[in-house]
Amino acid sequence: MLSIAGFLYYRSIILMDDIFDNKKETSNFNVFLTINICQEETVKILSTFFETDSEFWDIWGKRKFEYVKAYKLDKQSHNISSFAEYEVLCDYKSSFGKIAIDALFVLTGKHYRNEYQNVLKSHKDFYVAFQILDDVSDYEEDYINQQFNISKNHLEKRVDDIESYSLGDQKKLLYLEGVAEELYLKAYEHIIRAFEFVRDYKAPRWKDELQRMQNTITINNLNINGYIRFNKYLKSKHIDRSSNGSGKIENSEVLHYLFEIQEEDGSWTDYFNDAGNSNVWTTSFVCYFLSHWYKSHFDLSKSKEFLLSNRYEEKNLWGYNSNWIPDADSTSFTILALHSLGTDFCEDELEEWFSFQNEDGGFCTYRNEKELLASLNTKEVNNVEGWLNSHFCVSAVAYLVFCQLGINNDKKRKLESFLIDKIEDLDEVPYWWTSRDYAISFLVLACCINMNKKIFNLCCNELNKKSNPVKDGAHNIFYVALCLLSRIKSKHIFNYDNLPDKLLSEILLNAQLENGSWRGNYSMRIPSPDILDPEKQIYGWKKDNKGTNIVLQDFNGVFTSVVSFVALENYKSSLNGR
Repeated sequence: MLSIAGFLYYRSIILMDDIFDNKKETSNFNVFLTINICQEETVKILSTFFETDSEFWDIWGKRKFEYVKAYKLDKQSHNISSFAEYEVLCDYKSSFGKIAIDALFVLTGKHYRNEYQNVLKSHKDFYVAFQILDDVSDYEEDYINQQFNISKNHLEKRVDDIESYSLGDQKKLLYLEGVAEELYLKAYEHIIRAFEFVRDYKAPRWKDELQRMQNTITINNLNINGYIRFNKYLKSKHIDRSSNGSGKIENSEVLHYLFEIQEEDGSWTDYFNDAGNSNVWTTSFVCYFLSHWYKSHFDLSKSKEFLLSNRYEEKNLWGYNSNWIPDADSTSFTILALHSLGTDFCEDELEEWFSFQNEDGGFCTYRNEKELLASLNTKEVNNVEGWLNSHFCVSAVAYLVFCQLGINNDKKRKLESFLIDKIEDLDEVPYWWTSRDYAISFLVLACCINMNKKIFNLCCNELNKKSNPVKDGAHNIFYVALCLLSRIKSKHIFNYDNLPDKLLSEILLNAQLENGSWRGNYSMRIPSPDILDPEKQIYGWKKDNKGTNIVLQDFNGVFTSVVSFVALENYKSSLNGR
């Protein structure tokens, strides 16, 4: 009943706010009638619990006074000069959200005063975070209605003469000047503190609400960082001139590019989607190819430290980036990278990773439905079966882990059976990638380390049939590089025609840019979480970086460049060897 009373009163306030914000001289009579009915029904419910002389009504009066103060503060923005005063505004604006808390305190005889105060503090911190998110998203609306907005307040301090910019440019500057990111970090701090105030209490529904808000802040922050990085890329694209296959570009140029875009903490960043940019997965991918298939002499210790310090909950699990939940593929690449950089893993240390293996022997990308839904944090998604299913591409990389670490157990044998079925089904396409070449190439590389003749022969036969490219430049360079590398590494085992290798290498050289790098390719795709078979259910993939059923480009060219470089180096070594 208290929840119903709270809802009705909240509804009345939303309607009143809408009238005030729109500054209408005349408003619809039905709206006023609805407000009156909501408030009347609220008081009726509360009156069944509290006599007229109850202390509750004194607290009720205090909440009304807070709300009036909030309205005045909101309309007189010059009175808010500090973030502490903004926190007061947020608390007052949510004053009627405390009615159920007040009511329970009075109904329980006011014995739980400490708990009451802590829950009120948690409520305040939650609504400070809530209002920050609201202000960032409502910048334009608040600007038009001349309401106080914390993001505009911070932007005015960061950018001189902000009013000289158009409203559209102000909204862009909000992100590009780091104001939105700074405010989201503040919101995150408030949510963590809100958790702390109720940490010792059994309040599952409230804690779930706090968790949803924390997830929302995380996703928004990841999107902001991704947007900023992607924007910087658009302003400083790769040099758009190819080498024309001259082969005169020194290897140092390629490496110079890769290390020039490396972050201070040793990480690399690429891809951009709803989870933001990838730094953990991208870093592990680069480190693995440079340390295992190139045997470099340069220092990757900072990158190794970055990966070790970004484990999920101190377990041997890693995610797409530092703030995303773990997945099997990112974990597989990180294990491969760390192992190549000198970190040993025993089977006991891989128990968490093994939990991604399904009953059919294949590896899923995500393993926990509740955790995944909470991270996606959208009412539009309630079925994530597709992302929990076993995936050909994820399983191929997982098999590489078994082979590189020399693990031979029942789990590996189950995985081999799963993979053989997928390879023999020529209609089977990797879930997250646009070509079978991805999975086939990684399986060949795995067998070069620890041989399974059936998997190897099936993959090499397919690779050999498909690798007779026409030199027209219309190829996905990422897959060309993977095919070349896997062919070169397996050449001493499987004796096939050398001509395709020369053609593949020429395609790579013709696509190389003057700074040594390669432009990114649209190779990765993101099906909707409920999609089990993307090939059968999706007939048109949009090139984008938001939403699902899209194809993504490695916009920094990191994935394409590192594999192309390593493939060409191995090709050159094979020629020198002959």
